[in-house]
Amino acid sequence: MKALLTLASAALLYTGAVAKDIGPGSPAPALSIKSWIKGEPIHGFQKGKVYVVEFWATWCGPCIESIPHITEIAHKNPDVSFLGVSVWEDDVKGSVKKFVDEMGAKMDYHVAYSGNQEGMAKTWLEPAAQNGIPTSFIIKNGMIQWIGHPMSIEAPLAEVKAGTFDVKKFQVSFAKRAEKSRAAMALNKDLSTASDLFTAGKRAEAKEKLNAILAKRPDAADQVENMRFHWLATEDSKAWELQARALAQSKKPQAIQQLRSFALYEVSKEKGDSHSARIAIECALSGSEAADTLTLQYAAIIYEKLNEIALAIEYTSKFLAATPDTPENAEIRKAMTAKKINLEALKH
Repeated sequence: MKALLTLASAALLYTGAVAKDIGPGSPAPALSIKSWIKGEPIHGFQKGKVYVVEFWATWCGPCIESIPHITEIAHKNPDVSFLGVSVWEDDVKGSVKKFVDEMGAKMDYHVAYSGNQEGMAKTWLEPAAQNGIPTSFIIKNGMIQWIGHPMSIEAPLAEVKAGTFDVKKFQVSFAKRAEKSRAAMALNKDLSTASDLFTAGKRAEAKEKLNAILAKRPDAADQVENMRFHWLATEDSKAWELQARALAQSKKPQAIQQLRSFALYEVSKEKGDSHSARIAIECALSGSEAADTLTLQYAAIIYEKLNEIALAIEYTSKFLAATPDTPENAEIRKAMTAKKINLEALKH
């Protein structure tokens, strides 16, 4: 990996400041790192230099699939500093470093850990109205230029480097998305409060909170039902399984998404319920079309996490067979092909 020299000249550094709301055209907030995992530490944003700051987590399937692509773009742009920042997870017993070490050359750029709900999750993602990962920021001269999914970063990065990127034009489209995202984040905060009450054993209060959320936000019905589904697994596993099978039989896209998300959530927890995760992904598969590539991709990831390598290979192969070999699918096919090769090596 092309390591960056530690930046020594404070006069050339933009460390930024925390802002209530940030977006394209805003100063980049300061880096807030708990541990540097790969590459030399970056102490700030140097004048005249371009940076990509990409947020990810070890439990995030789309993040993992994006990593080889980010490495490829980093190799094509050696004059740009790429930094992957782990957020929204606890670094239990060095789990983030272990993941990065296992990725090896596939994750060939600077990597750091910023914390779970603190650090850059609070100073970057939340002020920028980003409630999902992976999310990338392009920084030039200490100013945010672009924010979006890393799989879409190549074109704007080239324009930012060339000095042709229209920040003001991008601000308009970003502002519209950010408004919707902030409303979603407010809802998520309310849902998180309900979840915390349930976890604390205040289940009746938690359910009252959930009812109040639904009364205020009828458009949140899907999220509320999803939370009730998770709670049911804790309170009554038999009733939960009956509901899971009913969701599969409905064949509704939202029901299948609910099952997929539950399965991935359980296998990603330190002490997740592997039995219920297995039932959930089996139900998702039975209730979806044979060529439902998203469910096939989830299945491949979930079975790998369950250490059921033969099934992980099977669903990776099914995903590749169901995904047309077109230019727009090139990156994901490349990533899943690499996954299959790695899984087959594990099998032997």
